Amino acid sequence: MRPPEREAGAAAVEFALLLPVLLLVVFGMIDTGLWLNQKITATNAARQGLRSYQLSEGDPAAKAAAGRAVIDRLVGRTLPPGSVTFTPCAPVDGGGLRTATVSFTYDSEAAVGFIPGWDTLEIGGRAESPCED
Repeated sequence: MRPPEREAGAAAVEFALLLPVLLLVVFGMIDTGLWLNQKITATNAARQGLRSYQLSEGDPAAKAAAGRAVIDRLVGRTLPPGSVTFTPCAPVDGGGLRTATVSFTYDSEAAVGFIPGWDTLEIGGRAESPCED
């Protein structure tokens, strides 16, 4: 067994070596959790936007504006023009059921940005709903 004088700084050195790895793991989990939350929010926004699109009255442009307003409100940002695509009721390949779809993407910034090169992530939402005749 070594005398205690020789081990006085060992714990500090071990902590200094492990701290960057620990911070990388903790902040990586925080960023991953926040990105996952944004993905779930985007999927929900797509569903609600498509519902608003389908229930709105008027021409296709007015219906798309109503759906886009719901998506922008739920996502918490104004998405760039052309990033939200509504597809009206159309037959699915193979015939039968007709569906309406909406899809959009946007770049999300990292909350912490601790990992170099991982400061943005593309978040997307997509929803599909059957049409009633």
